[in-house]
Amino acid sequence: MNGVFGLADYIKRNNSDKEDTDISEVSVEENSDIQRRKNERLQRRIETEWMRRKAIITVFVVSLAVIVIIAVSVLIKNTVKKDTLSDKDENTVLVIDGETISREEFSFFCSMVLESDTFEQLAENSTDAVALSENVKSVAVKNTEEFICKVHDAANAGVSLTDAEMAEISSAIELAAESYKNKDEYCYKFYGMKYDEYFNLSKQMSLISKYMQIVSDKADISKENQQKVYSENPEGFTAVDVKMIYMDIRGLDEDKVSYKRTNAETLLHYINEGKDIGVLSEEHSDENDLFNISEHGGDNTVRLDYSIDDGFYGIFEAASKMQTGEVKVVETENEICVVSCVNKSNFEDSYNSDDLISYIRYKHTLDYFDSLSASGKYSATVNTEIYNSVDISGYVETSLSIYSQRK
Repeated sequence: MNGVFGLADYIKRNNSDKEDTDISEVSVEENSDIQRRKNERLQRRIETEWMRRKAIITVFVVSLAVIVIIAVSVLIKNTVKKDTLSDKDENTVLVIDGETISREEFSFFCSMVLESDTFEQLAENSTDAVALSENVKSVAVKNTEEFICKVHDAANAGVSLTDAEMAEISSAIELAAESYKNKDEYCYKFYGMKYDEYFNLSKQMSLISKYMQIVSDKADISKENQQKVYSENPEGFTAVDVKMIYMDIRGLDEDKVSYKRTNAETLLHYINEGKDIGVLSEEHSDENDLFNISEHGGDNTVRLDYSIDDGFYGIFEAASKMQTGEVKVVETENEICVVSCVNKSNFEDSYNSDDLISYIRYKHTLDYFDSLSASGKYSATVNTEIYNSVDISGYVETSLSIYSQRK
């Protein structure tokens, strides 16, 4: 199993290296603290893009992440198909739609749960490695079901790879293995399997990707359906341009908060009487990672959307419900702001946008595979004895320790 968990470490190292490079590039670009914060905010928005703008998409993003994790990690061998466990061998943990999953393969699924955001969610309020191990294994069963569902349904739909697509897969592996003695050495080091096995897995990965695109392309992206989806979740596609006076209340006692609250109401009164909010913002605003006077004071506006940092989400949530031209005091746990809604996007701004169309396609794909899963066809039959004997508690303890240190 060292090869299995070696892959997990390899993935983690690569991701860590990429993050370090991004941070380095930002810090080199500007020396001033304010500019650095501006660049970091921009980088966060680029990285999160539309997915963090829509809370409802989170569920599907997790589902897509599961697909990627499994596709990179799971070896589905050409085993003898068995529809029940009556003639099982001693190494079979699960049977899903006739596909047998061995102890090694199931452990692979478990290892990838340990490397995913799902593990952090499971570990957030848990210190019991044994109980956590059972939760990880339960998630691994679900992930296995999803993988088999997509592989088998693609085959049933007649989806296949062309010779050119398979040649491209082979070339990619050969290129990655250039500095190794042979392809087997490379594949075993990073994926715990021989070249033929990894090539077979890579074909399945490509097959799933191709099939997901086919399903996605069948989504209804007519104007009528775009309008329907937009109306069901307008905040998910809304961007609001605001001017504001920002007052930070983090760490203040109630008397000081009350003082700032009174100031905000007074400033709102001045604005309603005709005072320029831009001028007042420069005189009365506090500066932080979301708002700095040099960037947003005077005539400049702040663009708020779902890419906003979680700590400032309450401001966007309130602003997204305002009408253009409206001015009001917005109070959250961290700040009191006098907010003027300068401009607000609408359906016509989102019509045929990449954000809206991508969301519709992804949601269509999610619903399609959810319906397949709900049919029960891809529900796992568990060999309880072998399942219970798969002990991952040592790996869970290590992962839990690392997670606790990062918190």
